[in-house]
Amino acid sequence: MRAEPFASEAKRAWPYALALAALLGSVVAVGANLSNAFPSQERPFGWPGPASFENGVAMVRPDILLATTLPALLLGATALRARDAKTERAGVLLPILAVDALLVAAACFVGALVAFLAAAKSPVEALFAFAAASTLLALAFYSLAFLVSALLPRHAIAPSLAIWGFFTSVYESLTRVILFRQVGYGPLASGDFPPWFWVSQAASPFTVYRGVLILWRRGFMDYVEKAALGNAVLPSWMNAGTFALVMLGLWIVLPLGLALGAWQFRGRASVASSARDAEPS
Repeated sequence: MRAEPFASEAKRAWPYALALAALLGSVVAVGANLSNAFPSQERPFGWPGPASFENGVAMVRPDILLATTLPALLLGATALRARDAKTERAGVLLPILAVDALLVAAACFVGALVAFLAAAKSPVEALFAFAAASTLLALAFYSLAFLVSALLPRHAIAPSLAIWGFFTSVYESLTRVILFRQVGYGPLASGDFPPWFWVSQAASPFTVYRGVLILWRRGFMDYVEKAALGNAVLPSWMNAGTFALVMLGLWIVLPLGLALGAWQFRGRASVASSARDAEPS
């Protein structure tokens, strides 16, 4: 297999990976030192020294989602801009996917490592949990944008950002509001979630990150999750590994498979259209 396609894609993709690593690392590093800065009745000047890595992550959860998803989204949305489905088959896209996935995973690990070192001493397991959850989240939005790019190679950024905005600003907030209003605090604290909640969580790519992170280490819960889910007993089958596999198939493998199929279909349609145009009238 020739190395040129891999090198070419790496040259295109590395700025996005660098941005992801820098944003992710700096955001959590700031959060680790910000989470203990707020005064309380017991400590009017806040807690001394940097906060733990887990508290830092919980403090800046919305900022982490932005830092992780936007560079990956733009990487996927621009992946096929210079490609032509008429002359390039779906197999040509495999080096792109391989290089991009590797760079995204490396960027998430580097960003997590920077944040981990900037925080107070924390278990090494927390580093790997955060890096894995961040990688899955980034790849989920990369895969959605890649699917859009396969359908609209030169105009994928705007619809990809629209999808990102829907899940970020509409779906997540609406689901949480309906849950608390319909069920109430008491049942939630005891783990009594309605069946529709689990379906709604599977229908959001953000759950890839949130679910793996919390199921791996509950110390990553934010204040709302600690209040509502801190003492909840979840089903025995629901652990970080099984959850990650299900969400990996739903939000990464499925969109990428659809993207390859759509690209192949567009190529065949273009060839057929050109053949009809070339026929003598």
